[in-house]
Amino acid sequence: MKIQKYNLFWAFLIITAVLSFTRCEYPYETKTITEDLLIGEYFEEHADTFSVFASILNKTENMAFLKSYGEYTCFAPTNDAFRSYFAQQGIAQESASNQELINALESLNNEELTDLVRYSVIKDDTISSEMFIDGRMNTPTMYGHYLTYSTSTEGGKLVEIINKTAIIEEKDISLLNGVLHSLKTVIEPEKRTIAQYIEELEGYSIFAEALKETGLYEELNIPISAQEDTSWQTFFAVSDEILKADGITSVDDIGEKYASEDIPADTALYKYMAYHILPGQYQFVTDLVSSQAVSTRAPGEVLTVKSKGNEVLINDDIFAGVHEPGFNINRDISDQTADNGVIHFMKGNFFVKVRYPFAVYWEVTDQPEIKKMPGVFRKTSAYGLVNGQLENISWQPQDATIDYSVGAVNGAYGHIFNDFFAIYLRPAVVQSVKLTTPTLVKGSYKVWVCMRTQIADVATKNSRFYVYFNGEQTTKIVDNRKSYSAGSGYSDGELNLIDLKIYNYDPTAYQPEDESETALQNIVQEGIANNWVTNTGRYGSQLAGTVIVEETGKQTIEFVAISGGVNAQVWLDQIHFIPVNENQNWPRINWRDGSRVYKEDLEAGILPE
Repeated sequence: MKIQKYNLFWAFLIITAVLSFTRCEYPYETKTITEDLLIGEYFEEHADTFSVFASILNKTENMAFLKSYGEYTCFAPTNDAFRSYFAQQGIAQESASNQELINALESLNNEELTDLVRYSVIKDDTISSEMFIDGRMNTPTMYGHYLTYSTSTEGGKLVEIINKTAIIEEKDISLLNGVLHSLKTVIEPEKRTIAQYIEELEGYSIFAEALKETGLYEELNIPISAQEDTSWQTFFAVSDEILKADGITSVDDIGEKYASEDIPADTALYKYMAYHILPGQYQFVTDLVSSQAVSTRAPGEVLTVKSKGNEVLINDDIFAGVHEPGFNINRDISDQTADNGVIHFMKGNFFVKVRYPFAVYWEVTDQPEIKKMPGVFRKTSAYGLVNGQLENISWQPQDATIDYSVGAVNGAYGHIFNDFFAIYLRPAVVQSVKLTTPTLVKGSYKVWVCMRTQIADVATKNSRFYVYFNGEQTTKIVDNRKSYSAGSGYSDGELNLIDLKIYNYDPTAYQPEDESETALQNIVQEGIANNWVTNTGRYGSQLAGTVIVEETGKQTIEFVAISGGVNAQVWLDQIHFIPVNENQNWPRINWRDGSRVYKEDLEAGILPE
């Protein structure tokens, strides 16, 4: 991106007006490039298509910010979209002219129209169609809710859809202050709470009644606007049809079906319903997959989440070598936003299950505050993060800073998703850093710190630190001079003896030269060994010790500096928590997309993309 250069005269005017304008040229190809117009001006220049939306902007006094320099992505409904919308509302005819549509705006109040505008705008100018991924956008709208993206086919052609309903008509219109995508359907925020949405939803009467009987309806019926602090909820809904297929035809049946020696009949219904609520969480499907496990409203109980191809499964686990099949999330209709959270719809009925420790491969940089930074998450670095900026990470001293970094370090890649935290972890700068982990199930784990290592014994760079888990010091000192790359040719077992393991995998480094069986076998063996690749070899995982999780939930892990020279940094990528009785070396993590690479797949000749 290049900063637009203004001459000194304009610079003087801008400074005296106490305004600063930044213009970017986008690195992607756009369908339409209009370099001399701002978004608001574009609407006015294309009145045949956008006069209604432009009128709404003027009526609500929101046109000004879209006609000023800034960073915005706008999903704007066309006049035809409003024509259908107003016809459904009964305030205009399907055949109404553009002017008649504009006149119809008088029947709508400014507050509703302002919400519609702010729901259509994201304060981030980098969201081109190339950045769309299945699920929610990385940045919320100015209204505070997230938009979702999906694809489908219409007349044999692929169509791109916002919020499950609005087809994108024209995309990637690049303007001076951002990007514009036009929509064939009006999108508006869902103002019902989760409880209200379920109560009014046809075919979910048993769940709606169960929420009221357990008192959980009130918990899911608190509007965000009524709270000082946002307290999002995530809810998994099961339809009457699915419950009936499982022998449940009433609320009473739930209590009777799931009562046991451990769960009295008078609490079974509550525990069942609480197990379908994630309190204080705003988890879309993509968030669930990356979390791997999430705490529920039922005390001490968690859901595990796993993706298999296009499926996302709840509680699909292997225990004692036996596969316990999971329950499919209906992705086509899930990610339904409500005023106070998000709703997912299940294809099957699940209940609290006995939970055993399972491996968590934690991408440390996956922090909600970084995800919300416009144009930052996995795109560009954010230097100088200060204490209090990240809810789940803090450090000492209070006035120190850490960096969120994206890209290679001295030409070396290998960190998962190409991002990491750069922490000057040494007594003179950052003395300690404390992190809140994802949910861990009660049990014993080996803890592995995954980071870029210093293969040379350079005193100015070496960083050594203690590790504390829930306030208890582990048995190992982590030293980032140690690297498996210095011992190329070592087996996994030999590396483990010196407290090291390989944790990443570069799919581009292991591609057969031809389609012959010999070439495939050779590349598979190299990929399994993976002891030295120019880039990924600079990143290793070091054992911090064995820890015991006393109670299922989020834990704390703290690094305390011992020594380090003037350039000593820890480039922290991931932390692995792996049950002591499980394989510590596999799966490895595809550094390009975060997917897991299994040894069995490689041996079968199944190579990651």
